[in-house]
Amino acid sequence: MKKLISFILSLAMICCVISVPASAVESPSKSLYDIRIENLVERSGTEFTFSKTQILPESRNTIGVSNYRTDLKKLIFNSDENADKFENALRSSGTNTEETMDDSLLVTLTTTIYYSISPSNVDDRELIHLTKVTGSYTSPYAAGDYMGNGVYCVGSEVRLGQIGFRLSGGSITNQVKNYDMGTKRSWSITPPSNWESIVVGDQEAVGCRYQVILSRGSSEWIAELSNNH
Repeated sequence: MKKLISFILSLAMICCVISVPASAVESPSKSLYDIRIENLVERSGTEFTFSKTQILPESRNTIGVSNYRTDLKKLIFNSDENADKFENALRSSGTNTEETMDDSLLVTLTTTIYYSISPSNVDDRELIHLTKVTGSYTSPYAAGDYMGNGVYCVGSEVRLGQIGFRLSGGSITNQVKNYDMGTKRSWSITPPSNWESIVVGDQEAVGCRYQVILSRGSSEWIAELSNNH
């Protein structure tokens, strides 16, 4: 990702940010981190438009109502050649980050999936492969399984999946694996090396599901976050 950002900065002649608010709350800070293939809205000649919609953290409240803001970014290159190089680099790999809070509003779950995309050697279709998944849960307390306000983490599980279709047309449904993460606050997982790449845009499911089990006294609940390409 650092190489891609350096590549963007070396080629882009103009970078402008257009903010489209969904509420009156001030926009959070923006960066080149938002420039990813899954956020590409369109390409028109040498101009690329990206978008990202996110929850404004300060808007969360006890009844679960959140404000959202969509930020648009435009990158304009000085030649078709440089624009083509940028798009090829952009499509070769990507990441996607998701975040949610549990019902107690004490625990925040975050995951990031990393994947590579490559052209097939038989036709114009592309193949996707999950390369890494990272995640964490955070709370007002810096360490341990205590979340605050009588809430404890008593366990967690991560499920990775890479299912879809082969180039030949046969389906792949068994590339799913569960990982017991215990009460670890952060983790990083590399998928099994024998997983096959699958066709992009053909009902593929590439990503993870993160579940954290929380308890307070005799009550227990699960905070869940899904993150898919």
